[in-house]
Amino acid sequence: AFAMETGFAEAVKINDYVLSRVDEPERWQHNWFTWGFGNEQELLALVRWMRRYNENPRHTRKLHFYGIDVAVGYSSPLAAIEGALTYLDKVDPEYAAFQRQQGVVPLVGKFLGSGGGDEVRRVSLNKYKKLAVEQRNAYTAAIADQVSRFETMRVEYIRRSSEDEYEWAYHYAIAARQLDTAYRAAAAGEKPEEELNPWVDPFDRERDRAMTDNVLWALQREGPGGRIVVWAHNSHIMKFRLPEIGPRLGLFLDSMLHR
Repeated sequence: AFAMETGFAEAVKINDYVLSRVDEPERWQHNWFTWGFGNEQELLALVRWMRRYNENPRHTRKLHFYGIDVAVGYSSPLAAIEGALTYLDKVDPEYAAFQRQQGVVPLVGKFLGSGGGDEVRRVSLNKYKKLAVEQRNAYTAAIADQVSRFETMRVEYIRRSSEDEYEWAYHYAIAARQLDTAYRAAAAGEKPEEELNPWVDPFDRERDRAMTDNVLWALQREGPGGRIVVWAHNSHIMKFRLPEIGPRLGLFLDSMLHR
């Protein structure tokens, strides 16, 4: 599998593409890749090769693509939430309707705006920091409630769908929680009248830990014989602890996997 520093929620469609579940998009950037990677021809050549590899019936073990990042500056918070709710529409429609009408969707609507292009980067983040603390807390509680619902209803949800569908949808909910945690960290201590800087130390600490958890989840999904290429910036994959930020993705993985 290929695990990459790009938004998890957006990249689920890339995994569907390499498995021939969806057609190639007209535009890869933003809705499929974050951080500008959807403009890189070499990277697009890779995912097209992965699709061709999987289409060969002799290759019974298929390749997968995982986004591992929370991508705060680029992502719309709604991407992960909608991924989870689309599944809940199928297995728990009453709860999904509640979340859409009275729960997480009205709350996230107060700070939407990012996700459509470079010109709207950080819009959601800067709206978020202007929310009252009570609104931030209500959003965090709604996200936590959704994660808890997935965990409590796991057996029933799998019965109503499949284990694979459940695991991907549940991780959408986890990704929404990771993004909320990163937003809260980035907004901590910022002055409301100033543009929010998403590269503050608390945010990057949360981001590297989230990427670690996402790599471990992908490795678990690939099974005992699975192997993953982790593709990320040197500042993330190095096995080092930066004094101003803390341990990076590479150091976390080295500590947890002992490899």
